[in-house]
Order: sequence, then C-alpha cells, then structure tokens
Amino acid sequence: MGTYINVTVEHQVGNYRDRAATINLLAPTIPAAMAVAEYWRSVDPDDRNTVEDTWTASRPDFHYDFLQYCAPGSLYIRFGPKLAVISTGGRWRGFLSIELLRRVHLAAFRSIARVLGAKSLVFFADNGIADDLVPAVIDDGITQQECMAILQRTYGPPQSSVENIAPEIVAQTERGVPSVWYVETLQDAG
Repeated sequence: MGTYINVTVEHQVGNYRDRAATINLLAPTIPAAMAVAEYWRSVDPDDRNTVEDTWTASRPDFHYDFLQYCAPGSLYIRFGPKLAVISTGGRWRGFLSIELLRRVHLAAFRSIARVLGAKSLVFFADNGIADDLVPAVIDDGITQQECMAILQRTYGPPQSSVENIAPEIVAQTERGVPSVWYVETLQDAG
C-alpha cells in the first residue's frame, strides 16, 4: 500500500452535490487531467485501462455520505463545506522526487484550484494526520487556515517550495515517506 498525494483547496461551489453542474464546472480541467493520464501511460505502457475524457461522480463504498468526482489520470475530488480534497493515484514519494510526475500533477491541481475559485493549495501525504484531517475537511467543514494549523502542529512549518523540492527531502524519499507539507498561493502558482 502506498502513500498518496492529497491537496486541499478552497472552493466557491454552491451545490457540489449537483453532479451535472459540478462536472460542467470541472470540464475545463480535462486537458490537464488527460496530461496526467498520458504521463501514467508513458511510464506503464502495458496499462490497458481505458481513460474516459470526462469527470464522473460516484459514491465510494467506504463512505456513503459524500460524492467523489473522478477524472482521467486517477484524480479524485471530495468536497466539504469549505474545502475540497484532491487526491490521486500518484505516490507522495514520487511527487517529491520525480520532476515530471510533480510537474504534470501540479498543472492538474492548479487547473482544478482555479476553476473552484481557490486562493491556495495545501499539499500533504495521505498518511498519519491525513486519516483525521481529510474527514475534518469533509465532515466537519474546517477551513484552509485550520487545515494548515493542524499540519503545522504535526509536521512543523511548511517547506519553502513545491516547485523545487529540497535535495535533502528528495534523499529522504529513498528511505521512506517524508513528513513534509507545502502551501502555495494561486497567484504564485504560475
């Protein structure tokens, strides 16, 4: 079992349970999602999974009270009242250590954040604190500031740049999953 990438973003979606409207809102992000799918096909040419070029909505079996929106490239969004959690099939260690994997995912995360009206993105692994943090976003409606405060208490201050991962953090990925997190304001997300 791997440790995956999580990103929280604020959203301005009035009724995220309206599947058709939310899928329509997310439609402009499909090119970035398709780029993620293409990346995965390039590193695993034997993958024969068909990739639909649209967002879909479903109710995952493990938590029946929320919708999960799915896009090509194994991108998933779950909405809480104030934040959305974007998760992916990509591993946190790869995100930190493989430049091309990080670039293609960052483009998709930023594209999603923009259409949702986000001002910031918070990147963290889906291990440890995420077991409590993601339900707090979905069920309790915490804010981005509250999310960052929890991560800061648990892991210390955010790392300086998700654009350029520090070499010592990249080195840590060879021995395990670094307990680091990042925050990015959208205007800096270029």
